[in-house]
Amino acid sequence: ASVANQLGIRYLLVKPFDKSLLVERMAELTCLNTSAIVNDSVQLKISKTLCELGVPAHIKGFQYLHAVISLIIADEDLINTIAKDWYRQVAKAFDTTPSRVDRAIQHAKETALERSNPDTLQKLLGDTVRAGAQKLGNREFILAVANYVRHQTDD
Repeated sequence: ASVANQLGIRYLLVKPFDKSLLVERMAELTCLNTSAIVNDSVQLKISKTLCELGVPAHIKGFQYLHAVISLIIADEDLINTIAKDWYRQVAKAFDTTPSRVDRAIQHAKETALERSNPDTLQKLLGDTVRAGAQKLGNREFILAVANYVRHQTDD
């Protein structure tokens, strides 16, 4: 255990483990306990969708996107607010600034758009990418992913 502490490891999961435990630990590590906001299967779908889009799970933008999408799915009224309000909530949870959240999400989105093949983008983002994926703003990207996850959950 002391070697794990020295390496900065906060949790070890021994196989086999319950998926809900994995989701709970992931939420704890992101500092925003979104598992209390939306259920575990939605959390997993958000993570899976971001990975399918090519967002690397190790970058801050992944965590911030995950948190924002969780908030939007939990409270659809947030769709009508500006992205800066979303960034403020996430920044507070992660003890950072809204501008850092914005930049990290921008980087994650650009990485996803560079890495994803057009068919995957079309499948996950639909009509949003027809207008030109490279011109896609953070807000539109976030709302498209949230919409996709929400429809996956409805099925």
